[in-house]
Amino acid sequence: ASGGARRLPGGSGLGAQSGRGSPAPAAMDEERALYIVRAGEAGAIERVLRDYSDKHRATFKFESTDEDKRKSDSHQFRVMAAVLRHCLLIVGPTEDKTEELHSNAVNLLSNVPVSCLDVLICPLTHEETAQEATTLDELPSNKTAEKETVLKNNTMVYNGMNMEAIHVLLNFMEKRIDKGSSYREGLTPVLSLLTECSRAHRNIRKFLKDQVLPPLRDVTNRPEVGSTVRNKLVRLMTHVDLGVKQIAAEFLFVLCKERVDSLLKYTGYGNAAGL
Repeated sequence: ASGGARRLPGGSGLGAQSGRGSPAPAAMDEERALYIVRAGEAGAIERVLRDYSDKHRATFKFESTDEDKRKSDSHQFRVMAAVLRHCLLIVGPTEDKTEELHSNAVNLLSNVPVSCLDVLICPLTHEETAQEATTLDELPSNKTAEKETVLKNNTMVYNGMNMEAIHVLLNFMEKRIDKGSSYREGLTPVLSLLTECSRAHRNIRKFLKDQVLPPLRDVTNRPEVGSTVRNKLVRLMTHVDLGVKQIAAEFLFVLCKERVDSLLKYTGYGNAAGL
């Protein structure tokens, strides 16, 4: 980015230290929170996120028993998650910069209470709904197969919800798998995030299941053979690193609604042995 990194008005980052030395919730309203996304360049955003995530590693928790305070904390966390959603949708000047930005966004999202992560998805706007309907209406009524293809290929939408941020996280996860190294540091944060989002939010789980575990068509090859996301995750289930192995299996288990028979159907008995 040209020039120095832009900072949020009234502060040096996305949050401030509490008096006890633990990270305080991001004390900002929507206008201040979105300032960095709307006014800043990708490089400036990436720098603020990197500095913030480096300084504040502890997990945020709702500790207050006061209901009003809990509601205020929840609002602030949701604002923070909304800002990070915007960051996931930003493309940097280079692929490496984009990946670094998304990596820092993932690290921060991993520390936001999972109940506040529903802001990562949102209902389609009237314009998006109208555009989708227009595309379908332009096809002749006898083109049923083509209409089904249009709906199937629209991978950013599920059940009337915009899933673009979740789709970005899924692509980010696959890129980290393809790197083939540093799985514990580079892969487990995003896998854990997607697992917890899927466990807590039904629409996210169903969308990810459609993307990762579509209906089985190829039953001639072993589950770990191939280049699909499912094949890659199944291969991780036999990884030498126990932490990587367990989080990959847990993600698939959650997508299968925590049903053992469903997990075995997609992964095979051998890959699930010993879990």
